[in-house]
Amino acid sequence: MHAVHAFRKNHYQVLILLITASFYAFAGNELKIMRTSSNSIDIALTNSDRITGIQFCIHTSHDIVLESVRAGIRVVESSWMIDSYNVNDSTVNVLVLNIRQQSFPQGSGILASIVFSMINTNEIKFIELKNVMVIDAKGDSLGVTISNLRWNDNNFSGTITGESQSFVLGQNYPNPFNPATILNYRLNTAAYVRLSVYDITGREVSRLVDQYQHAGDYHVPWDSHLGNGKILASGIYIARLNVDKSSVSRKMLLTK
Repeated sequence: MHAVHAFRKNHYQVLILLITASFYAFAGNELKIMRTSSNSIDIALTNSDRITGIQFCIHTSHDIVLESVRAGIRVVESSWMIDSYNVNDSTVNVLVLNIRQQSFPQGSGILASIVFSMINTNEIKFIELKNVMVIDAKGDSLGVTISNLRWNDNNFSGTITGESQSFVLGQNYPNPFNPATILNYRLNTAAYVRLSVYDITGREVSRLVDQYQHAGDYHVPWDSHLGNGKILASGIYIARLNVDKSSVSRKMLLTK
């Protein structure tokens, strides 16, 4: 009995080491706004995951008017489509999609260039990305870091700053699993967090986290034996991490 207990303890320690190592390996997708002239910006994508689609909203302060959106070097091939819709002068929705379900190779480059006009005031101006969704070929959401812009007209060169508003949800480990698995995620800034598990019909079967949390790395176990006498059936389940108004999901496979 003691030998079995020692084996389980050592196995668990090895499992935690593997989880920690894999957690630090999956980060590496970033959308960054770069101001290239007095009236234009570029949206750059750096990715370590293979990405087939991106959706985001560009939002600005009231004294900036967004005008045209042009395709960047990373979407010049005919299989890539970029479409934009001006909600109003300060809000544009952008969709980047590969019609052949091909992926961006790992690397960095410009997705889109945007021309804008502005009123010169002493107020702080901003251009930011909202409602960002990045997906792979399976339709799974991927984590991404977002870097935005703020500046003041009185000091253009010295006050441009990147603001990281990122969070990452890693793939559960082990996967497939039976009966338990571990979900890990990272917060780069403090935020209100909700981590839930859903079945394929969209029904929430377990809420694991629902609270305000500080920046850092988190590891949350989930057992398909729910503790109320109910045992979930084999199949696909969705882990969804909601951070403020954004979310990311991962598919998990429970086997018996």
